[in-house]
Amino acid sequence: MFAFAQQPEISGTITDQGGRHLPFTAVYAANTTLGTLSNEHGIYHLSLKPGNYTVVYRLIGQRQATVKINLQKDTMLNIVLQPEIYRLKEARVSGIDPAYGMIRQAMAKRRYYRKQVADYACDVYLKGMQKLVSGPKRYLNDAVVKALSLNKNGSSILYETEANSRFNYGGPRKIKEVLHGSRAAGDHPALGFNRALDIQTNFYNNLLHWDALSNRSFVSPIAANAMGFYRYKFRGDFLENGHLIHKIEVIAKRKSDPSFNGFIFLEDKAWRIHSLNLQLFKLANISFVDSLQITQQFIPVTDSIWMPSSTRFNYRGKVLGFVFSGYYEGIYADYNLKPDFAPGFFNNQVMEIPKQTYREDTLYLNANRPVPLTRQEEIYYFNKDSLGRKRQSNQYLDSAQKINNHFLFVPWVLNGYKIKSKDGKIQYNIQSPKDIVFYNSVERWGINLAPRYKRFEPNGKTLDVRPVLRYSFARQLLNANVYASYRYNPTKQASFYGKIGTDFLDLNNSGNVSLFLNTLSFLFTEHNLLKFYQSKFVQAGTQGEVENGILLNGFMEYADRRSLKNYVNAFGKDSTQISPVILRNGMPEASNNPLDPGSDVPLFPRYRSLSFSGSATFTFNQQYTQRPDGKYIEPSPYPRVRINYRKGFPVLGSDVNYDFTSVDVFQDRVHMGIYGYSSYFFSGGTFLNHKNLYYPDYKQFRGGQPFVFDSTLGSFHYLNYYVYSTNRSYLEGHYEHNFGGYFLNRMPFIRKLRLEEIVGGSFLTQRIRDNYHEFYFGIKKLLVRFDYGFAFDGHSKIYQGFRYVYSL
Repeated sequence: MFAFAQQPEISGTITDQGGRHLPFTAVYAANTTLGTLSNEHGIYHLSLKPGNYTVVYRLIGQRQATVKINLQKDTMLNIVLQPEIYRLKEARVSGIDPAYGMIRQAMAKRRYYRKQVADYACDVYLKGMQKLVSGPKRYLNDAVVKALSLNKNGSSILYETEANSRFNYGGPRKIKEVLHGSRAAGDHPALGFNRALDIQTNFYNNLLHWDALSNRSFVSPIAANAMGFYRYKFRGDFLENGHLIHKIEVIAKRKSDPSFNGFIFLEDKAWRIHSLNLQLFKLANISFVDSLQITQQFIPVTDSIWMPSSTRFNYRGKVLGFVFSGYYEGIYADYNLKPDFAPGFFNNQVMEIPKQTYREDTLYLNANRPVPLTRQEEIYYFNKDSLGRKRQSNQYLDSAQKINNHFLFVPWVLNGYKIKSKDGKIQYNIQSPKDIVFYNSVERWGINLAPRYKRFEPNGKTLDVRPVLRYSFARQLLNANVYASYRYNPTKQASFYGKIGTDFLDLNNSGNVSLFLNTLSFLFTEHNLLKFYQSKFVQAGTQGEVENGILLNGFMEYADRRSLKNYVNAFGKDSTQISPVILRNGMPEASNNPLDPGSDVPLFPRYRSLSFSGSATFTFNQQYTQRPDGKYIEPSPYPRVRINYRKGFPVLGSDVNYDFTSVDVFQDRVHMGIYGYSSYFFSGGTFLNHKNLYYPDYKQFRGGQPFVFDSTLGSFHYLNYYVYSTNRSYLEGHYEHNFGGYFLNRMPFIRKLRLEEIVGGSFLTQRIRDNYHEFYFGIKKLLVRFDYGFAFDGHSKIYQGFRYVYSL
């Protein structure tokens, strides 16, 4: 840092011939890979070792300028760029625009340039910002203006981030980024690109994909099949450093296609990308924003190899009348095309964040920031830093704790009530009343109190304690239990956990129906979705990674279980059910036995169970980010495999004796390019030994009888999960595809809604019942999704209807 500070600096302001500041102009020293960008006001600075340099100033649409300088001390260079003059000298042949021939030349060289550099390392400076541009005046009261530090125009910076890292590339899926310094202030932005990896953009690939932007990939203007998506127009050429550069307009054939609009600049004869300025609009079905502009500039690292010098994303959007805009930019410097990585350097750790990064981030960035902060950015950082220091005082912490923990009735009803200690290390949660009060046929009215205590330690370790008190007023019966877990090694995802007490449990241990949903179903439709049994138990387990990508989980339980019947108050005296309760529709109430709803015969006798459950989950080539507070797993392009084993032991008074094993193969978000993504889950298993087991020990399935459906991977939409439970062999499968608007985007008017279409299906086969299968289709808009489908038992249709899906 000291050496860097002693280097002389070139600085100044870049304007056009009319005196207007030119933001985000590339500035670099020729024959080096050292460069920067000007800020929003055209101000730049570039630190170099003393010596002779040719400094290059380049901006799309402006003529490149060069200045030779003998740099020995800090030097001020204000630069005026002239507009680029494009020469239209190409002649059309048979009415065909010459741009098509140029694009075909670039297509032919696309694969060569994509593989030209096998490995490299470079420094990356990443900067991002989001601003509130304007908002409805009725919402901008004095409290909001003060909280957001809005100016008189109702605009303000909402979020700002910087990061400086070393980016290492050894080929596909061989990436490692080491963070040197980072800084962030404000609320989370609409788009999140906080790593160099996030803004890696290579238009030599056929498709480009950003998870934060869309479920579909976008077609590069020089992709192998780009002619089916684009029209091209030649807009002229110009000379730059002896190279002839062609300007080609890129026009999407259909506004709803996953394709760009804008300009791409190609170098003649070499047919490499010189620079580009492309845009995506909301009709291309991008999420969270209305438009996105991507600019990228390349510089020669050697005579034959050009690499990106900068990549910039500009976005703009509108939510509920609030207009926001923002950008992320990455500046690449100090390329090393022969990095000679040590053996084992690429170990699936895609990002490393050393502990000292958090302590040195401000100092490091102040000394190594290639793009000057604007005055507004400096004030924003200053205010946030001042507020941060103020927030560390006991007086502020006490006041903030009082305000943040202030009880509000409506938020409590909707989401529960949360209490935090003033340092944020301890948290208490109290349920919403909708999750406390319940009604079902076994307990009738009751309450389920489940507060939660959580303690966070600086090194990522956490303690989680969840006591439960469940009381049935009709039965005058109290169930109580407590669960506790301790995450002792975040790097290995390692924890201990256990539970002890008594409870009324769902007969389906894979069930996804909450007490609240069951209460609504019973009261309004007289359909009791949950069937219960009582268990007195003690449980203990542990999990952790033994190697990267191999997660083991082991769990022991000793339980005393008994069947339950529906409860009624017969003739004014508390009693178990004597005769069926007659519902409003005149039908008798179904019993708590899901296999024989017209009978009160217990589903199983009272028994004791000593069992072990274990699993090993394999994530192949698992990549992760290592942070001081733990290990964060990256999405995998490969299937994951989980091997399960469960054993019932006929010892210590236990009445069970069985062995069950299964294998699950699953994957979420298998990208299918412009056609969206798929997800699947397949599972098969069998009871190797079934000498003695009871219904709660059966293999259970995750179904979806209620209208509100949790679409967790591996769930059925319409399956009666109690009826299909099995104590023999089974095979199940689930497949779902999200087209990301591929079809609906082609329909006038409808495409403006930016909807996503979903299709899927599931099947289940087991020895006792006919094969079950279902299929469905759905519509999704951000977090809202509705499905409609059909279910079949063998060849007979048993159900059709809607589901509201609330899973993300």
